[in-house]
Amino acid sequence: IFPNPATDYVVVDYGFTDWSKGDAQLEVTNQLGQVVHKQALPKYSGFQKIDVSGFASGLYMVYIKRGTALVASAKFAKE
Repeated sequence: IFPNPATDYVVVDYGFTDWSKGDAQLEVTNQLGQVVHKQALPKYSGFQKIDVSGFASGLYMVYIKRGTALVASAKFAKE
């Protein structure tokens, strides 16, 4: 995830995703574990830009999931 810390946007690199196993979703949660952003990831792109300008300052977790299985996670700070 970059830039980190972020002010207006973050870019999530998910180029490692094995698409033969099915579609993947991206979730962003705040420090309370509440989902503040959720979307399907476009296949084969490898990068997804997310507008975080409206997010409150703090720490956020990003999860890439396939169904209920966690594929990857990362965190970023919003200034």
